Amino acid sequence: MSIPPPSTVCEAEALLVIVIDASLVRFVPALFDSSVPALLVSDVPERHPNLNFVSVESGVGWIPFMLETLDYEMSENAPDDLAKMKKMPSEYFRSNMFATFWFENARNKLPDLIEAVGEDSILFETDFPHPTCLYPEPLATVKDKMATLPVETQKKIYGENARKLYRL
Repeated sequence: MSIPPPSTVCEAEALLVIVIDASLVRFVPALFDSSVPALLVSDVPERHPNLNFVSVESGVGWIPFMLETLDYEMSENAPDDLAKMKKMPSEYFRSNMFATFWFENARNKLPDLIEAVGEDSILFETDFPHPTCLYPEPLATVKDKMATLPVETQKKIYGENARKLYRL
């Protein structure tokens, strides 16, 4: 996995999505530990505002802490670097990143988790065919959890966000 150098990133209006596969954490733990935060504090989202990234097989429970930590650490420990950025790292996440949800219920506080991550930044996945997948009935598996969310939020997570992201 690598972010293409600027000269290879399509500057046209064509769809370009880079997938960050969290399943790689099984093989290279340091890669996942730093890939999303490093991307958010790099100048890539700023230079390529229409470039989207998707963190797959990662769940979303870790994201609020990571975003809060990035914003805090940049303010406290890298204020000069932060001053060069047009947005906070958490804002770049909301404008350029998507993450996938499939099993979490956030200790029965799923609405709070979805609000913290941003309902426009979450895609539903089944994780099929991995052992942790929701097979054989993915929608039935998450039905009760998803029922705690407003219908419009459910629609976004179940498919509208993906439809918009992939221009379907």
